[in-house]
Amino acid sequence: MYEVEGWNLLGTIAPKDDGGAVTARSLPADETIVTRNLEGSITLRDAESLRPIGDLPAGASAAEVLSIGLYISADGECLLTVREQEPGLIHIASKTEIGTFLNDPGIVTHGADVGPTLQLITRVDQHAVVWNFDIDTWPEVGCRAAGRNLTREEWDQFGSADIAYQPTCPQWPSTG
Repeated sequence: MYEVEGWNLLGTIAPKDDGGAVTARSLPADETIVTRNLEGSITLRDAESLRPIGDLPAGASAAEVLSIGLYISADGECLLTVREQEPGLIHIASKTEIGTFLNDPGIVTHGADVGPTLQLITRVDQHAVVWNFDIDTWPEVGCRAAGRNLTREEWDQFGSADIAYQPTCPQWPSTG
């Protein structure tokens, strides 16, 4: 692995060293590097020593590893990758999967992390789908699509686990 500014060699991670690595990305403003090996394992590493410091949800074939890279949000919070033939978004700090995205089986997805937000294009029923990863817009988009507040059951499934139920769409009446 090389430092981009000056191209100084930081170190090497051979395929058999600590799980190896075929893809690597650094988190913005952090001392952490994210790597992926041929088996699809995703590892958080100390940027200085390159030693493993944690693992992220993984599980992919070698073909999937090569179909989409490790794409990291500008704030370093989320990772976009492929697991079990599905594009997925992982919250890095909590090491949890936020969700997966529809994609026709066997179709290579395309992602990018250039610019302010992550980008993903998949194919579903012969149509290209461009996914919105601007998380700050999700509540507004959800309210417009649903035309109502989340129910208590939906809050239990999709809402914040550490916050009591509250109306999610100020433009719609609350059912209590």
